[in-house]
Amino acid sequence: FIWKNDPPGDIPFKRSKTFTKVEFSGNFAQYGAADTWYPTWGSDGRLYSPFTDGTVEGVFSGSGCFKQNCSSTTGFATISGDHPLNL
Repeated sequence: FIWKNDPPGDIPFKRSKTFTKVEFSGNFAQYGAADTWYPTWGSDGRLYSPFTDGTVEGVFSGSGCFKQNCSSTTGFATISGDHPLNL
């Protein structure tokens, strides 16, 4: 699927000459353990990310606080591997 590159005429910034389309390949990895990740590259080649709303390697993290006196938590993970579908 290719996202149509047709921004509205009144956008408040210049159109990118570098990024002309977004293409979704249909390939994905199903980790399913947590649903909120913000990865960033480390100088050692690994990805580092906080996560929430799930359990990863036995560490639970959750942001849904629906009762009194509960707290939200954030987990932290190191992501490594050579292929994005097999980390």
